[in-house]
Order: sequence, then structure tokens, then C-alpha cells
Amino acid sequence: ISFQKGCCPSTYRETNGKQTRNPLKKLILIRHAKSDMGPPDLERCLNEQGLADAPVMGTRLARNGIRPGQLVASSALRAQETARLMAAELDYPVEDIVVEPRLYNAQVDAWLEIIRELNDRWSSVMCVGHNPGVSDLAAGVYGMPVMDVPTCSVMTLDFAATYWSEVPSSFPAATDYDYPRK
Repeated sequence: ISFQKGCCPSTYRETNGKQTRNPLKKLILIRHAKSDMGPPDLERCLNEQGLADAPVMGTRLARNGIRPGQLVASSALRAQETARLMAAELDYPVEDIVVEPRLYNAQVDAWLEIIRELNDRWSSVMCVGHNPGVSDLAAGVYGMPVMDVPTCSVMTLDFAATYWSEVPSSFPAATDYDYPRK
């Protein structure tokens, strides 16, 4: 399957005049950008470093042709700010960001449940969450060679799967890992 640079693969493709489901799901896991300590945890904002890093990482994704069909963020303010800043660089409509409260401090089981429930309409989904869940999911479940990923890290996982419900028990066909200081 070949894809045009600059766009994510569509869920459907033409084959001899018939539409068939694209057998690829791209999961983009992001640890929120750097925030300050202070207010109650859910209300913590990005600090100066986080405000600088999130657009840089969004630009890198765009430069690599990665465009999510759906962007999902934790209910924590710092995760939503990260999502909005990255969305701006990806030409993703900010008003379409889905806030998923279960992503706030989600452990692996919660992550897998959320992934399983993603709408199959989207072939590419970006999720902004928190550690240790993001690192544990990437390393422990999907075998990525990462440990305690830094803030604003981006892990891209490609799965040979037709449905999101297949992804939790699948091993990625390809992975990529990027972070601001790389």
C-alpha cells in the first residue's frame, strides 16, 4: 500500500472500483509537554519549555506527513494545551479535539480499553496522555525500547490491523520515537 506524503492514509481505498477497508492503523502516543508544579494536578498549565516544545513536535509530525484523523487528549489542562499546540501545526481543527477523562493518569489497562473503543472510521489517532502509562504502554505492551519517556515525546506505532479492537493484542509492524531534544 502506498500513501501520499502529507496526508494520513484514509480508512478506505479504491481497489478495482470497489471501496475496501485500509488494513493499517496508526497510533500516535504523546506524553504531554512540560508543565509547572503548583495548582491542583488537573489544572497545571504548560511552562515556557512546554509551550515551545509542543509546536516543534507538531511541526516534526507534519514534516513527516503524519496527520491524525482524530486527536484525543486527557482531561488535564497540560494535555489539552499540548494537543491544541500540536493541532495548530498539523492543521487539525482545535474544536475537534476529543477530551477523554480516562486518559488522565491512565494505566495500561485503561489505555488498551480506550484504544479498543476508537472509531474504526479513523485510520490514524493521536492520544495525549501521561506517564507512567504512556511509557508502560509503548514499552511493556508494544515492545518499544523506551523507558520513562521525556515530556512531549512522540511514539508512532503502525499496526497491520483493520479494526482498532485488534490493536491492543497486536504487535506494531513499524514504530518511531521522537522527543524535543533529539
